[in-house]
Amino acid sequence: MLELICKLDIGHKDNKKTYSFDYVANAEVVTSCNNLTDTAKITLPRNLRFKGESITEYISKGDSVKLQLGYRENGKEEIKTVFNGYINTVSTGTPIVLECENEMYLLKKKTVKDLYFANFKVSEFFKAHVPEIEYEVVGDDTGFGEVRISGEVTVASVLNYLESHYPVKFFFRGGKLYGVLNYSTLGSEKGFVPVKFRWGWNIISDTLKYTRAEDVKVAVCCKALLKDNKSLVAYAPKNYENEKKEYELRTFYVQATSQAELQDEAERRQKEFKCDKMEGDFTAFGYPHVEKGDLVLIRDEDHPERDNMKFVADAVTYTFGKDGYRQKIKLGKRIK
Repeated sequence: MLELICKLDIGHKDNKKTYSFDYVANAEVVTSCNNLTDTAKITLPRNLRFKGESITEYISKGDSVKLQLGYRENGKEEIKTVFNGYINTVSTGTPIVLECENEMYLLKKKTVKDLYFANFKVSEFFKAHVPEIEYEVVGDDTGFGEVRISGEVTVASVLNYLESHYPVKFFFRGGKLYGVLNYSTLGSEKGFVPVKFRWGWNIISDTLKYTRAEDVKVAVCCKALLKDNKSLVAYAPKNYENEKKEYELRTFYVQATSQAELQDEAERRQKEFKCDKMEGDFTAFGYPHVEKGDLVLIRDEDHPERDNMKFVADAVTYTFGKDGYRQKIKLGKRIK
């Protein structure tokens, strides 16, 4: 019989001591490749004590948090880390609730001032302003052109600005800060072995919607910056500007030397989106474990047209408590 297990480690920011517990009343962890900040809401019983005193005497805002969840069967444990971060708020009522943020918590406190880049590159920004953090840039870091940021701002707000104005996503995964460019995906770039799920076996419920390739309405915009700082733009389909309401637009910064070359690249990339796809999310048990950015393989023998399809997990929400351990997995781009 499977037994639910959890491990909660809280590291005090002042005395550097770690307080460990093997019980929480409830936990919800929300992770996404589309959000800068992952969050955790951890509920503890009011009577939880450490060395005879209430746990509230040992924890405070800014303390580090590590939460692991899993199962135990016949003495063998299968447990995974679902959250690393810091306490943002502590509610000391009944019950005790810890509101936490992942490593982005630190970048919301680190400031930079009056930045100017003639041709902004994510790798150069990471190297200059977050050298203490392990990082990786995924995709073509060819530069976004001129970027100017005035005044004193936090590193997190810079990342948020870049996400709002350019085709790039930033997120932490496994303690590493990723900058994912041009809508490339972590799963496909790394060639991860897919995590397998199957209807009637380990999928509990879903809100998935299947769409055939001929019904997929995706347009592609490719942009290039030439050596003389001249900008080129190409759309596929070419008439996108006149029919933009019908399409979902994807933007890429690429290297090209002419308008014709850029147009060919836009049309090539649009073809990659013209495939059968599924959108939505599904809920599964806590095993097998999935993290955002992983590949998931879905088996559906009852519907051959959507069987054996692979996707990037854009987001994963973990819930743990009296009702069990669940993962709600949101599908991202399909990987052929």
